[in-house]
Amino acid sequence: MAVDRIQNLWRAYRRERSMQAKEELIQRYAYLVKYVLGRMHVLLPSMIDQDDLTSSGIMGLLQAIERYDETKRVKFETFAIWRIRGNILDQIRAAAQASRTNRQRMEQMRVKYRAMESTLGRPPTDEELADALGMDIAEFYRMVDEGSLQRLLSLDSLYETDGGGTLADVVREPAENADHEERVELRMAVADAVSRLGPQERMVVRLYYYEGLTLKEIACVMKVTESRVCQVHRRAIVALQSYLTANATTSDAAQIPS
Repeated sequence: MAVDRIQNLWRAYRRERSMQAKEELIQRYAYLVKYVLGRMHVLLPSMIDQDDLTSSGIMGLLQAIERYDETKRVKFETFAIWRIRGNILDQIRAAAQASRTNRQRMEQMRVKYRAMESTLGRPPTDEELADALGMDIAEFYRMVDEGSLQRLLSLDSLYETDGGGTLADVVREPAENADHEERVELRMAVADAVSRLGPQERMVVRLYYYEGLTLKEIACVMKVTESRVCQVHRRAIVALQSYLTANATTSDAAQIPS
């Protein structure tokens, strides 16, 4: 679709509230819902209904069309992806709340990860971490899969920022756009955390979050299976969660008056 045609559609919808223009905009940008789901679905257990997620994504797209302000000089695609992803994550949280037991086990895993990294002088492998937690590798991955529905195991929902969007949005944001002090600090914190990852984890994080590749594309680049990429991604997020949580705790402690 020509650029002039798209601009005319936005103009018609903004000025005249044309329903025909709105329908054409929805059709034009519907691919964004598929794009976001395509980047997320490999990380989600099969118990999540894909139709429900698609509906949530479409609602996010409708909200984006309704609220988009071109004077902010942000591309509509960027703004819409934030909205679509946010709606999908809300649906996931509502559909699968983590049990108290699993949250406790996830916290134990993060603490154990930091302790083992300090002792070993390197990030622990999945097998080493599972053994230290007293579980077999299948049980370990099952626990991580359950946790992947929560904010703890996805950089896309690690924690939301006051400036809008998620930490992953801050990571992808061009440096020149990060004009808020908090967002600059977040960029520095996550860059430092990524630099501390092992080679494979660092590559997956950079390709997925910085370069925008899908897990399938990353598997081709690394010459491994998608399943292996998922495992490396999960391990990377556990490590990032540990680093960033420790960093936030240290920062908060430093601000407490003596």
